Amino acid sequence: VLILSIILIIGLIRLPQKMIGFFQKLARGLKLLINIGLVTGAVTYLLGIETPYLIPITEAMVVVVNITLALLGSLPFAKLLQLVLNKPLKVIGTKLRIQDSACAGILIGMVSAVPVYTMMEDMNKRSRIIVSTFLIDGMAILGAHLAYTAANNPAMTGPLLVCKLSASLIGLVIAFIYTRNSPQ
Repeated sequence: VLILSIILIIGLIRLPQKMIGFFQKLARGLKLLINIGLVTGAVTYLLGIETPYLIPITEAMVVVVNITLALLGSLPFAKLLQLVLNKPLKVIGTKLRIQDSACAGILIGMVSAVPVYTMMEDMNKRSRIIVSTFLIDGMAILGAHLAYTAANNPAMTGPLLVCKLSASLIGLVIAFIYTRNSPQ
């Protein structure tokens, strides 16, 4: 993983456009693979075909439903927190020299990154960098990742929270240092 990370960093520094093109092609390939898997799972289910190479789609849907149910409550809760903590978020944002929308983005990003992406158009460059850095490791810490882990391996819930929180906090520190001279 470390070697792959170093290769990716060097590639992004020396050949950013080619790397972005590579990742776009990779995303299209993954999307194609996912669609093939879904269609194959649906066909095998509908035709009653059993294969040792595929997990039945019904098992996968249980995981999806568990995550959906967790997000069903967590997204409105994140919005409620944003409303209730509006004044403290402004104070924290002022002290950290980031916009209050960035503070809210970090909070909401702990549940899901999707609403945060729509908020980024209202953020300045520094706030976007800081929020994006947090989302790399902290995304969905209280949402889908937590729901999936709790549903499938409850013993790993604590380690998941510790690892994601510590990595996201380290990332935030680095982002604040990196952007310290940026205008608010």
